[in-house]
Amino acid sequence: MKTKLTHYRCFMGCLMALFILCIDCAEAKSQNALESILRVAEIGEIHTLDPSAISNREERVLYRQVHETLLKRDPGSGKLVASAAKDYRISNDGKTYTFDLRDDLFWSNGEKITEKDFAFGLKRLLEPPSRTEFALHLSAVKGAQELLQGAFVSSDDLGIQTKRGQLILTLSYPDPFLIHWLSFPQTAPVHEKSLNVDKKWIFSGPFSLDTRSPNLYILEKNLHHRNARELTIDRVYFYLFSTIEDAISAFKKGDVDIVGSQTYPIPREYLTMYGGTTNIQFQPDIKTYFLRLNLQHPLMSQQDFRRVLATGIDREDIVEKVSFEGEKQAYSILPEELGSYKVPHAYYYGLHGARELLKKMGYCSINPTSKSREQEEIHVCIPLPKMTLLYPEGYEYRKIALAVTAFFKRQLGLDIFPRAASPKKFLEMVSKGSYMIALDEIAAS
Repeated sequence: MKTKLTHYRCFMGCLMALFILCIDCAEAKSQNALESILRVAEIGEIHTLDPSAISNREERVLYRQVHETLLKRDPGSGKLVASAAKDYRISNDGKTYTFDLRDDLFWSNGEKITEKDFAFGLKRLLEPPSRTEFALHLSAVKGAQELLQGAFVSSDDLGIQTKRGQLILTLSYPDPFLIHWLSFPQTAPVHEKSLNVDKKWIFSGPFSLDTRSPNLYILEKNLHHRNARELTIDRVYFYLFSTIEDAISAFKKGDVDIVGSQTYPIPREYLTMYGGTTNIQFQPDIKTYFLRLNLQHPLMSQQDFRRVLATGIDREDIVEKVSFEGEKQAYSILPEELGSYKVPHAYYYGLHGARELLKKMGYCSINPTSKSREQEEIHVCIPLPKMTLLYPEGYEYRKIALAVTAFFKRQLGLDIFPRAASPKKFLEMVSKGSYMIALDEIAAS
């Protein structure tokens, strides 16, 4: 039996990759010839089976296997695609969402899933005592804001209505983000009778919960799910560990098949250990590294100087030097692959223009390709300023910081000195404005 690692990563604003160790996932561990089992290592705890009360990543990962939502994210592109809804429409004014449900939706007990089950689940999110912070994401739904503020609103008056085979959401105001929240497991349908009368959960996803203990959740294939015949995994064992080190130890012993996630990536030394083998997998992740400029600093407050930095850096060159696995250059804080909105575009690389801007500002712009610096410095000019680049401690940050500062020195003659700080100190310094330039990141959860 083979083992595998999976990895996710990216740079200067791009789609990244995360790595995970995993047993050859196509041939999950089998206890016997008739049953295929996949053993997954997760770090953390699972506190509830109630989708409305999901509070951490581990619960989201588990619940995506046992609950089906109207929409889901395509794992390759990150775009929203149909799931329980075969189609949906948004009115021109952005205030009415109509979802046409599939005809082949069944609960794990064999009963048909209907539009009323989705409506009940959404209404339950908004009403006490099952209301959680996630309900705030549904504030745009008609009547929801009033209900969340403590006013009495009949569930019949909420903008959550049904017709045969359809769920219809009516909003008080357009909310372009609402559609994305409907892919989260918190918005899955809820079987009212099993919850309120039988006091147990039944499931709408490809798997259902078989047994559980504090450190192990065992899922079994939902034989009533439309994709049951295509599923090659009969059971999934979710093992819960306290640390990534404990999970890796179990992996090395052959006790689990997959370990690693965006939140708890595999330490980099395993890239060397398992590199070039089928034991390591790279999967898409969304993370953007970017240079944060302190506009309160006199130098960074100058728009022309900011343009020098923006146009004077060759993203392609930087990515080539620091790429960990499949990173791409970026020109916006969010990757275009998200398809969430029209991404504003940053300045393209233009070294000549950056040098001309420095000259325009009166600085001694030096062209490293010229034969003689004296030929460039025949006019009176201001010496180039010295700057610092603050970055969090860590191998990746250091590699990027050194590549960026070396590039600016080589191409523009700028002296930017990298300065490392602990993650806690880094956040403190950035929040207080105690920096000139900071190497920062933004990542999807």
